[in-house]
Amino acid sequence: MHKILYIDHSPLHGGASKSLKELITHLNSDLFHISVLCNSLDIKKSFQEKGIETYSCKLSIFQHTTAGWWKLNFKNILQFIQWYYAHYKSLKCFYKILGSIKPNIVHLNSLTLLFYLKHIKKHNIIAIIHVRESVVRGLLGFRKYLMKRIIDKFADEAIFICKDNKKSLGVQNGTIIYNPVDISKFKKQKRDTLKNKYGIKNSDKIILNVGGLRPINGPIVFVKSLKFVKETIPDFKALLPYTLYEPSNSLMSNIKRKIGNLFGYYSPRQIMDKEISTNDLKNNIIRFNYVDNIEELFIISDVVTISFTQPHFARAVLEAGAAKLPVVASNIGGVSEVVNHGVDGYLVKRGDSKELAYYLIKCLKNENKSLMMGQKAYVKVNKYFNSGLHKSRVSKLYEKHLKSENISYQTHPN
Repeated sequence: MHKILYIDHSPLHGGASKSLKELITHLNSDLFHISVLCNSLDIKKSFQEKGIETYSCKLSIFQHTTAGWWKLNFKNILQFIQWYYAHYKSLKCFYKILGSIKPNIVHLNSLTLLFYLKHIKKHNIIAIIHVRESVVRGLLGFRKYLMKRIIDKFADEAIFICKDNKKSLGVQNGTIIYNPVDISKFKKQKRDTLKNKYGIKNSDKIILNVGGLRPINGPIVFVKSLKFVKETIPDFKALLPYTLYEPSNSLMSNIKRKIGNLFGYYSPRQIMDKEISTNDLKNNIIRFNYVDNIEELFIISDVVTISFTQPHFARAVLEAGAAKLPVVASNIGGVSEVVNHGVDGYLVKRGDSKELAYYLIKCLKNENKSLMMGQKAYVKVNKYFNSGLHKSRVSKLYEKHLKSENISYQTHPN
């Protein structure tokens, strides 16, 4: 049995950890012994609930993607020094776990972990990195160049979740394997019962946006679009998971918030609150904190929006297809690869709230067209993005590298 150690960077539940869990639960347990090294106790608990062997280690992640990067200024130079110290401080724990497990393969679940590649290769372990992010160039492009060189030198394999991620990093080698989705979780039975559970009338039209409050996921763009939707369809509900939380009320947090507001800086939560209040949207919006069964929100919805403002592959596109729903999505790298405009969804100019609203209204008013588009999305997801196909493609990469390292590999029936 071959040992695989997965390393997950996620501080909170999101697409990366969800896709990793989907892969692990479908791998052949007769062939692979699986462990997951987690950077967060919440993520560790979610893997343990699936009966997966887990370890904890405080990892230091390197941000230089559309989700965050270090600009060249004094504050960020200090942050880089702190990151450098934290990275080498984490190696003692990291080495201890590698020595304890002695894995054949270490699979890093994010590009932000790439500085651990060198230390994996020191132990003569097959190193695979899963690139789930689009890389930014930065001021001079040095950090992007450095990341590319590290992957070229130390990674045995780079897996990209879309063509745009590979293109943004500028590497020639690597395999594109789109994220998986478990279609069985999106069966549409009990739709009326679920609506009742969330306090939604049967007649209400429902829009789902799962981007949360991260600015690059476009929550403000989405909320601004709703005032236009309301002009045509007054009785709708917009579901916004991962947007409800209580900000810190500590003295320091309140001082920082007030100083920021004084200089015209407002958090996404504050901007969203203002938009909701100004446009009288309070009764149209349902906000959630973390949602355990996000599939339920897809099941009760009529259309899904992906309002991202930066290139990024959105797992929600595939989840919408699994739920037989059309999407209205930003025309950005990653998303545009899997949405066929006018066939299984609509692509709109990123940041354009009016265009987003136009196509949302189109989906909500033309039920037959939306059902047809959702069905086409379902056929596509079932054919190209199912969990079994994803597992098979990743397993073949493992097989290739195990054989190249002269490690005995025998295929067992699933």
